[in-house]
Amino acid sequence: MNRFASFFCCALLLPLPLLAQDPPPPGPRRRGFGGMGKLAEELGLSEEQRAQFDAFRQEMRERMRELRESGDRRAMREAMRTMRQEMQGKIESILTPEQKETFARLREERRKRMEEWRGRRGRRGDRRASPEQLKSEALRALKLGEEAAAVVTPLLDAVVQARSALGTLEREQRRALREKAEGDVAAEELTKALEDYRAARKEAQAKLAEARGALREVLTLRQEVALVALGLLD
Repeated sequence: MNRFASFFCCALLLPLPLLAQDPPPPGPRRRGFGGMGKLAEELGLSEEQRAQFDAFRQEMRERMRELRESGDRRAMREAMRTMRQEMQGKIESILTPEQKETFARLREERRKRMEEWRGRRGRRGDRRASPEQLKSEALRALKLGEEAAAVVTPLLDAVVQARSALGTLEREQRRALREKAEGDVAAEELTKALEDYRAARKEAQAKLAEARGALREVLTLRQEVALVALGLLD
């Protein structure tokens, strides 16, 4: 089975958008069904249970093959949600009470690890483009004298802060939108969430545009080009 099919099946075991396996470590990727095979081992399935489990997996393969051939990604996402629920129900139906507890614990552990991984990835991204770093690079590029710095620095601060606020808003709001889109959320709530996101983003963009305009007024052409190169001006 190809990489997409493996990913697709693993995703059935946790509420979207979470996966049923840990973020892939560096190095060669394992072939085959990956996370679901590991799940069977962690649950300690008997031979009879394993045969039933394998039958569930084969059913998923066949249904996914049909979905891929349809080429409709929207339908694929909706089908994935339904298949996830069905798969979890089928797995739980063959488990002992103790195995059900293990299944629930494993899903919760993997959900938490995925959230921690996303958090670490986000913090690394923030460090690469921190407001402090951007300001420091901008001041070096501008090569301001003492009097000019007194005028330009507050305006530069406003741009850096507005840019950072817009980036934070987009990351957080898009994460929330993704969770709603992949969850069991009514259309009215999705519409409201999308409208709120667009309104908040538009307001943040307007503040950034205003701050950029004020800064641009006090810069030379060469200084403006330097800040465009840094992504602080557009």
